[in-house]
Amino acid sequence: MNGLRENALILRAPEPSDLPFLIKLENDRNNWWVSGTISPWSHYTLKKYLENSGQDIAITGQQRFVLSTPDHRIGLIDFYDYDALNQRAAIGIVIDPDFRNRGYGKKAIELIIKQGEIFLGLHQVYAEIPAFNEASIRLFEKCGFTRNGVKKDWIRKKGKYHDVYFYQKFLSY
Repeated sequence: MNGLRENALILRAPEPSDLPFLIKLENDRNNWWVSGTISPWSHYTLKKYLENSGQDIAITGQQRFVLSTPDHRIGLIDFYDYDALNQRAAIGIVIDPDFRNRGYGKKAIELIIKQGEIFLGLHQVYAEIPAFNEASIRLFEKCGFTRNGVKKDWIRKKGKYHDVYFYQKFLSY
């Protein structure tokens, strides 16, 4: 299993055997408000996604990783909105509810930042976090991100509009 490691946490490229896990997380309605998903993903669509997930981030603008321990898949993390010219990318993360509050999120963000510095030469990373997502706010602040803006009434969840905070971190590269 290739990938970056931080103690027991592994950041690696998705594999065909990850399909059931991907279906579980992507089709969990509790996560849809994060990605703007409005209907379940089909088995076929996610299988095709996995088959094409090795494409260059410079072409697709995104790069997804599976977070795992030697025994379990615990989440997904990705770069998206990659901008090679300005050397920046957004970070998105979802941890399986069974593995939350164990420090995996912080380690995962540290690993993906290392990946971005080493392989993409990123100057900065950012995250867009709904104001009500206190766990993600704490996580990104713990990882050294700074809140630099607010998008008012940016997302709708259960018929109500919510602000989204813009968090940014400059890298030492």
